[in-house]
Amino acid sequence: GHGAVRRIQVELGKLDDQLRSLRDQRRPVAARLNAALNRPTGAPVAAIPDLPAGEPLLPEEELFARAPSHNPELLALDAATAAEDIAIERAKKDYFPDVMVGVDYILTSQAMAAVEDSGKDPLMAMVSINLPIWRDRYRAAVDQVRMRRQESLGLREARANQLAADLQMALFGLRDGERRIALYRDSLLPKAEQALGVVQQAFRTGEVDFLDLIDAQRSLLEFQLAYERARTDRAVGLAEIEMLVGGQTTAVNPQERAAPQE
Repeated sequence: GHGAVRRIQVELGKLDDQLRSLRDQRRPVAARLNAALNRPTGAPVAAIPDLPAGEPLLPEEELFARAPSHNPELLALDAATAAEDIAIERAKKDYFPDVMVGVDYILTSQAMAAVEDSGKDPLMAMVSINLPIWRDRYRAAVDQVRMRRQESLGLREARANQLAADLQMALFGLRDGERRIALYRDSLLPKAEQALGVVQQAFRTGEVDFLDLIDAQRSLLEFQLAYERARTDRAVGLAEIEMLVGGQTTAVNPQERAAPQE
C-alpha cells in the first residue's frame, strides 16, 4: 500500500541520517583517541580485530591484594614518601658541625733578589668549622619535611581507599557486561531471530503487513547492538581492572592465549 511505502521511505531516511552521523563522528572520536595516545590527531586508527574473549578473572581477593603493590599511582606515592625519608635524614645532619679542610696554592711572579723567599710559591692549609647555632631553623626544616611526609602518607591512604572503590566499580561493570552478554546471546537474540522468522512467514502469507516485518527486524537489530555494547562494556571493565591492579588480571597466560590463535 501507499502508506506502507511512505513509512518505509521514512525509515530509510532515519537510518541514512544515523549512518551519516556515525561516519561524521568517527573523525573527532579518532582525534580524541590519538590525543590520549600522544599522536597527531590525523593519525589513522586501525580497527580492533576482535574484543577480548571472556577468560576467567583471577579471584577477587587476589586482585584486591595485588592492587596496592602494583598500582602505578600508589607506587609513585611510595616513591615520594621514600624521598621524604631521605630528606628528613639530610635535614637532621644540619644539627652537626660542618668541618672543611682545604689546601691553597699561590703562584708568585719571578724572584726579587732583595726580598727573602721571593719567587717561592706558597702552599697554605685551611681548616674551617661551621657551628650549628640556628637550631630553631634546623628544627623547623625537619618539621617541614616531616609534614610533607605525612601529607604523602595521607594521600596514599586516601588513594588506596579510592582504589578499592574503583576496583569494586570496575568489577561490577565487568560482571554486568558478562550478565548481559549471556542474556542476549542465550535468550533474547535467539527469540528475536525466531520472532523475525515467524513474522517473515506470516508476511508471505499475507497475515501481517510490511510494517510488522520492519518492527521485527528493528527489534533484532537493537538486540544485536545491545549484545555488542555488552561485549564492549566487559572489555572496558577488564581494561580498567588491568589499569588499577597494574598488570594481568586473567587466569590465562597471554602467551598461552595466543598459541591457539596461531
